[in-house]
Amino acid sequence: MLNSELSERLLQLLAEDQDGLRQYRAGTLSLGEINRAIRVRTEEARKIFKIEFPKKRLVGEDAYRAFIALVLHSDDPEFMDQVANTIRASETEDADKSHAAFIIDKLLVREGKPQRYGTQYSAINEDGSVAFVPFEDPKEIDSRRAEIGLSSMKEYEETIRKIRV
Repeated sequence: MLNSELSERLLQLLAEDQDGLRQYRAGTLSLGEINRAIRVRTEEARKIFKIEFPKKRLVGEDAYRAFIALVLHSDDPEFMDQVANTIRASETEDADKSHAAFIIDKLLVREGKPQRYGTQYSAINEDGSVAFVPFEDPKEIDSRRAEIGLSSMKEYEETIRKIRV
């Protein structure tokens, strides 16, 4: 059964998150202010998660994706790791396994380690190529990506270029 109250709250948190990021990029919000706001939203997302993982069947697709975005913007590695582990253990209709890959890679990059699934990039070069953050064992990257439900690196790079250029 869909929890519309929780769904609406997650969508509201994401809207606040996106608005804060726009304000920060525009220079109307300081780094300290955006970091405080992220911590507040992370704390609320953590409280929601402690009660129950906001899986798709509980909150719907859009609110589930809002929760994932909040996790990805979080400054709490322990929380991020808990969510990634929950996603990997979830049923397919409850969560997208590929979202765990984005969280795991973000955590690895923050630790200064090579990413595992190749989801993180630092820039799009002038020639249109994507500058990916280094990843482990490049020969096996596409098989690791396929195992968790991601497209090949070539397809991913094409998608990024279409979205960002």
